[in-house]
Amino acid sequence: MAKYPVGIELYSIRDLYAQDLMKALETVKAMGCDYVEFFGGFQYSTDSINEGLAKTGMSCVGWHTPVDMLTDDKIDETIAFNQAVRNPYIVIPALPGDMTGSVENWKKTAQLFNQIAAKLRTQGMYLGYHNHTEEFVPLEDGTVPWDILFSTVADDVIMQVDTGNVLCSGHAEPSEIVRRYPGRSTIIHMKPYSLSDGYDVVIGKDDVNWPEVVKACEEAGGTKYFTLEYENQNVDEIAQCTQALIAMLQ
Repeated sequence: MAKYPVGIELYSIRDLYAQDLMKALETVKAMGCDYVEFFGGFQYSTDSINEGLAKTGMSCVGWHTPVDMLTDDKIDETIAFNQAVRNPYIVIPALPGDMTGSVENWKKTAQLFNQIAAKLRTQGMYLGYHNHTEEFVPLEDGTVPWDILFSTVADDVIMQVDTGNVLCSGHAEPSEIVRRYPGRSTIIHMKPYSLSDGYDVVIGKDDVNWPEVVKACEEAGGTKYFTLEYENQNVDEIAQCTQALIAMLQ
């Protein structure tokens, strides 16, 4: 049994999830997952989700939530829905172009994150942000978007590092990012990436330095949840990655 809970971002099997919630949950439970992270809009009712989680013995740890679902006219509904499925972690998975691309835009985004985080905090919930690649590519003045964001947002805003996306950026190493902001990596996305084959590779045949990632999470990250995210929806490969992840966390 792994020392830490191991779960999966359901985006990894997004087509199956869209077709059949229960089958999707049963599929990842059979792989050895302890929890799932949801994504997108509220396709299924809270009753259906809670029934599926109860039947499989899993929990909801995180929901990738578009930023427009956290605006003033929608945030209360978003909070209520997540509370109903007992999820305390609201993670913004990406941002539109007008919220990125410049120092000014990133600073404005950080202030918006602080406003959202303050609202969530009153409900015992946490805001997080999941990276892609652009957050580590320096802007024209040399500043790095990730550093603008996480040097500005409140300390309880979660840094959901996506290992594969960090490595793909060509500008950072995942373990170094975890260590740069101690205690911020409550949930980490364990995504494989190969410098030659991209994302179409399983854990163990990729170029992520997994021992250093796990070490950084244990020593500095404050990591509680190790979540697999996979790009190509190949269930057999996802199962291989899940088992590799469980083995490395023994």
